[in-house]
Amino acid sequence: MPLDAVKTTGGLGEAVLLAFQTNLLSPFEKLRVRDALRSPDADDFVKAAARFAQGEGKTASIAMERALKPHDCAKWTVVTCLPFLWRRTCS
Repeated sequence: MPLDAVKTTGGLGEAVLLAFQTNLLSPFEKLRVRDALRSPDADDFVKAAARFAQGEGKTASIAMERALKPHDCAKWTVVTCLPFLWRRTCS
């Protein structure tokens, strides 16, 4: 999903789920992320990750933590994965 499209799109969880099927996450993290991205918290997490990738630090990371914590996957490996991929493809 293009970074710019995140601002105006909903239903983002399923769209970014494939990005988390990486060897950077443990099998347990992948399951928890999948559940989080299929929950009502998904759009909040993805939009916060996009803001983080665009340079918004503290408030975006707090929003990501808030969205992921109920799913027990507010870990650095999960929080940094999507912003890392966006930064890598956008630069």
